[in-house]
Amino acid sequence: MSCSSPYPRRRLSLAASLLAAGAAIEPLAYPKPGNTHRFREAPDRRLEHFAVSSIVLSHVLASVAEEWCGGVGRLGYHIYRAVRLARTVHGGGNTCLGTATLLVPLASALHLGWGSVDELPRLASGIVARSSVEDAAWFYRALLAAGPSYLGRLDSEIPDATARGWERLLAERGITLYSLLVKAAEWDPVSREVVSGYPETVWVYRRLRDVWGEAWWNNAVVEVFLDLLSARPDGLIYRKWGGRAARRVVEMARTARRLGAPWTERGMAFLEEMDRAMWSRGWNPGSTADILAAGISLVLLDRCAAEGMCR
Repeated sequence: MSCSSPYPRRRLSLAASLLAAGAAIEPLAYPKPGNTHRFREAPDRRLEHFAVSSIVLSHVLASVAEEWCGGVGRLGYHIYRAVRLARTVHGGGNTCLGTATLLVPLASALHLGWGSVDELPRLASGIVARSSVEDAAWFYRALLAAGPSYLGRLDSEIPDATARGWERLLAERGITLYSLLVKAAEWDPVSREVVSGYPETVWVYRRLRDVWGEAWWNNAVVEVFLDLLSARPDGLIYRKWGGRAARRVVEMARTARRLGAPWTERGMAFLEEMDRAMWSRGWNPGSTADILAAGISLVLLDRCAAEGMCR
């Protein structure tokens, strides 16, 4: 079933594919300390894994944009579908749970007649606010398919994804995807983005939109990544390694920027040492990378929309 939209189906499909492209561009930028980049990668998160994930996301997001009718459970189902399909095809670890959580709502809002890219995040959050218990159940399946304990243990009201009978508990307590993400937003930046209008994603988009055309794209992406990383603790590092590690990464990112990274020789030397130190400790600022990827996607979509090809 398809929805009535002011945009032709082929343009919705193109816009959705551009949303997915950020997931391919983000891992290439060098050096983003602790994250996969063109000169350093983890065995289960190699560049080819991210490339496959972006192709899978393109397919899933196009389906969302072309077929979205606000059906019960569809948000959660498409997040699950992206994660499960990506891992099945590339055979590696989790490479797209965070980006899928950010991008599926954005793709679902494409049919609403958004007047500019700046409006899309607000519309996406509005769709998430109307999510269902079934959406939450599919999201739990996405967590299990991804492998890591992505949200960690919540509280007595919201069951852990590994708890026995979680599906029944979600239904009995009326826990929707929105209420789940609101709770997780207390410590997880990706969840906070989705329920609050994507403020950091929009900030990344606007910063990149302003500097990308005047600078080498690699350095522009790294600069914005460092600015975002220095603004607050990364959620993934905080959950896995604690507040001290997360705050240390913030301090290192601020030092890198004070030294002019990535534009100066001294700054790049510090940045490369920071990258080695974080990889040696396993500190992966994955939440920040997910938001960066979504911001890149909005820049690409903005360029297409400016030419009238996506709207």
